[in-house]
Amino acid sequence: MKKLLSVLLGVAMLLALVPASVFAEGYAVKIGEQGYATLSEAITQAEEGAQIILQKDITLTENITISKDVNISGAYAITFYDNQTAENYRVTIADGVKVSFDGVTLQGTYGADVAAPFLTLRGTAQLSVKNGAILNLQNNELSRP
Repeated sequence: MKKLLSVLLGVAMLLALVPASVFAEGYAVKIGEQGYATLSEAITQAEEGAQIILQKDITLTENITISKDVNISGAYAITFYDNQTAENYRVTIADGVKVSFDGVTLQGTYGADVAAPFLTLRGTAQLSVKNGAILNLQNNELSRP
């Protein structure tokens, strides 16, 4: 019994030394070594100027407001329309905020007659799309009120 406990304790100690990134495979995005299940969660936790890296294609499941400067990168897509729920979701960039999409595909299409844009820049917000990033949107989806 003592031997079994010793082995289990040894395994537990070894697992404690393994970086969290090894277990981050299921995460949608990462900031540094920290993984997040959703883009919204990562944006909420991000510090000003953070590099948010997509780990896989993402379909939004909620509206997101970005209120701090961030760079979102990765060779993956962010989809604004959820085929599972037939819902459209939006990203709003707050006044004075700078957001860049680096190598990211932004895609969406309306499933019904919805007039609201997918991506809205408020006031003096700035959007930068670079390094092969693709905007693949339809029906008045990029707006600046």
